[in-house]
Amino acid sequence: MTSIGVVEKITNDLIDPDKIEKEVRKKTVYTRKEIEIMAQRPTKVIIFYHNFHFSKSINLNTLLREKIISGYPQSIQEISHEKYLKIKDICKIDKKYCIGNLKH
Repeated sequence: MTSIGVVEKITNDLIDPDKIEKEVRKKTVYTRKEIEIMAQRPTKVIIFYHNFHFSKSINLNTLLREKIISGYPQSIQEISHEKYLKIKDICKIDKKYCIGNLKH
């Protein structure tokens, strides 16, 4: 784990390239042609805001040992507030970067 950010919005099962393009606006690295290819199958659009990189990344063994994840990450995973607090502690994230609690 190298960074922290926040998912603002998830839209599932889009198959219309125009709708996908509207959702991502100027927030994507994909070309129109790539979006059209993706839209041939139901597509998940995730609007994600990167906050910052950790000064020291958390390796897989630490994530497993601290029970932040239960196996090799293979997909997008939601974490609990308690796991978020563990990450903050492990990475020594300055509290000035953290406002309030995660939404449950």
